[in-house]
Amino acid sequence: MIALIIMGILTAALSRLKDDQTTAEWVDRAVSTLRENTQVVRSQILLCAVSSSGDFTGLLGSLPSSAPAGSLLEDVSCPGAGELNLFDGSNTVFLPRPPNGFQPWRYVNNYGVADAGDDSGKVFVYTSTADPNGIAAINRLSRSLYPDEHEVLRDGTTVTFRFLIRRPVGSG
Repeated sequence: MIALIIMGILTAALSRLKDDQTTAEWVDRAVSTLRENTQVVRSQILLCAVSSSGDFTGLLGSLPSSAPAGSLLEDVSCPGAGELNLFDGSNTVFLPRPPNGFQPWRYVNNYGVADAGDDSGKVFVYTSTADPNGIAAINRLSRSLYPDEHEVLRDGTTVTFRFLIRRPVGSG
């Protein structure tokens, strides 16, 4: 009888250990996915700005525009010749998808927008989640980034991760 009780305890402990390992692996993959997503997005947005920049606008003025409250990243187009969508694969780059449990990436360009409050002048992409494992991934990722390249906003049970393409001088 004692042997059966010990076997039950060991089975429960091993099951719990396996669940913890699975969760840790998911968080690791989510951190990696978020990091890769932000690198691809930043590269595409800056490449767009460089390729469409004229002497009259400068690099910052050539960043893709967005709706005032932000645009779905899949709808962001590069200004200039043909208004090409940045992530439709036309230049071999497809829209990066956030990990499961996260909202789709959104893009906000407040460069030159004076009435955007604390976000005036910022250009960023963001995603959010209420999933506890997703929140753990955001927390881990934020510890590995410089403070001036991201923001983490908490609103109740939802956490939003913002990756800054541009932060105005003196903000933050």
